[in-house]
Amino acid sequence: MFRVMIVDDQQVFRQLCKEMLSEAGRFEVVAEADNGLEAVEKIGEVAPDLVLMDIEMPRMNGIEATREILQRYPETQIVLVSMHKESEFMNLGHKAGALAFIAKKALTPETLLEVLQSADRA
Repeated sequence: MFRVMIVDDQQVFRQLCKEMLSEAGRFEVVAEADNGLEAVEKIGEVAPDLVLMDIEMPRMNGIEATREILQRYPETQIVLVSMHKESEFMNLGHKAGALAFIAKKALTPETLLEVLQSADRA
């Protein structure tokens, strides 16, 4: 069971992700945040295995939040998501330490598991 934090400024997207991941049976959503700053503040309390984080958010974007989180909690795995298929931020996310980038349209429990399994093999 993977403990997941969902970080996105759209409440509807967070709710859809929560439902999708809960139904998959391999994920437990332990926290939500609506911006990167809130995620950085909450992460120590909930200790997720995986952070599913939008790139474009107010207050602190996903790239900055990824850097902050991994500086404090390097064992955390972060998957960045965006509504844009090929985000201009993909390379920045990788440089910041994100595990992967998934377009929101392509996000499924199976794609997340693939990413996590690939990381375990690396």
